[in-house]
Amino acid sequence: MKQKDNIFISSYNELKKVRTLTTCAMLISLSIILGYFTVNIGGIAKVGFSSIPATLAAFLFGPAVAGAFGAVADITKYLIKPDGAFFIGFTLNAILTGFIRGSILYKKELNIWIVIVSELIVTILCNLLINTYLISVLQGKAFIGMLPVRLIKNLISLPVNVVVFYTLAKAFLPLKAMIYKEA
Repeated sequence: MKQKDNIFISSYNELKKVRTLTTCAMLISLSIILGYFTVNIGGIAKVGFSSIPATLAAFLFGPAVAGAFGAVADITKYLIKPDGAFFIGFTLNAILTGFIRGSILYKKELNIWIVIVSELIVTILCNLLINTYLISVLQGKAFIGMLPVRLIKNLISLPVNVVVFYTLAKAFLPLKAMIYKEA
């Protein structure tokens, strides 16, 4: 694979562009604002749309940028509106989530199936398994006991996130075309 075709190197190189950094800064701001409209369900599940800007960053700029985006967004959200104790596990999971989404969505033609695959992997691995485990460790609750509520929440959120992201991503296609034109 040529260096030019490597999505990881290409995504890393995106970090050097002012347009990438400013777009990500705006998307992080949007994520923080959307975070204020998140509904907390008994401390073990949250329903909201603050992950949509992170998914857009992954789609536009790839796994390296999306991983960095996840870290910066998680820490910034905590500093602006702390929701319990800071736990580095959630930041690492945000990095992994961005990396997965970026690896799947970056430089791919937008279609509903690739969005479904991306969201399904993130939902199962990051949201359902890793986040549930981190919450169980942090709160001292049984993983298995929290799983049913989190499973239902994620089953409801999955199709909603797919439709919302897919619709917004279609609107961002001209920006994506402009980004790749300059590359």
